[in-house]
Amino acid sequence: MRNTFYNMLLIATTTVFVGCISINKPPDNSNTDIANKDSVIKMLPLESTEIQLPKLNVAYAQSFKGFINNKIEVKGWIHTYENAIFGELKYTQGSSPIRLAGTIENYRFFRMMEFEQSGNVTGILTGDIHEDGLSGSWFSPLTRKSFDFDFKPLNEKPKLNVPIIDGIEGEYKYQFSKDGSTGNMEVSINKDATYKLSFNNHTGAPSYNQAYLDIANSKIDKTGNLQYSKVGGEYNLDCKLSIQFYEGFAIVTYENEQPKCGFGHNAKVSGVYLKI
Repeated sequence: MRNTFYNMLLIATTTVFVGCISINKPPDNSNTDIANKDSVIKMLPLESTEIQLPKLNVAYAQSFKGFINNKIEVKGWIHTYENAIFGELKYTQGSSPIRLAGTIENYRFFRMMEFEQSGNVTGILTGDIHEDGLSGSWFSPLTRKSFDFDFKPLNEKPKLNVPIIDGIEGEYKYQFSKDGSTGNMEVSINKDATYKLSFNNHTGAPSYNQAYLDIANSKIDKTGNLQYSKVGGEYNLDCKLSIQFYEGFAIVTYENEQPKCGFGHNAKVSGVYLKI
């Protein structure tokens, strides 16, 4: 098991993922406008031997089972795509599966959030994918407690699709417990097929410093990405954002290392947002 999983992970850095995924050229309609429903990027389910991606990027999928703090048993699956990682986590003594979404670097190092449907984050998993599965640290934003986790790979294949870019408009949110930092992003579509985005974010207690931002009449490309830049002006701003939409969540990142967006101290619009 260990050698097989390790070999699969190494092959994931190429354009073919053995046993789960192979990468094909983009479909013929990949150059059409995202606003046209016929141009929505559709994916084959993982039960199939092939998955069509909008461009040549590595995708990786794995089911797992393991423990948090050596005693809390969980089971779930993850899927990576570009710099995103997402999936589900099911506590054996819990009820419904919990949505996972986050970011990953170098196809290995990840930070995932456990999301309630309201956008509240109940846990943060930080760790890496390696030959024995997934391991790292689980943190509770509510109790501020941290525990190690260790998840072992299963032979089962996750039966889910690669993210589908469809119906981007709506409300996106994250909240790190009642008194923690909060992000709200509203997305609406205009008559000319451009989009309007409004951010209303704040840091946690006791300061609650704010980050407001409106982005009007912007285009989202066929991969679900929006680029925003505002430089100079009265306040000498240097604010550059990349907003990437996936099925059910979005990732907002700064494109410059020391952004100046005119927000309150430590307030930001970057983060992983769940569509609610």
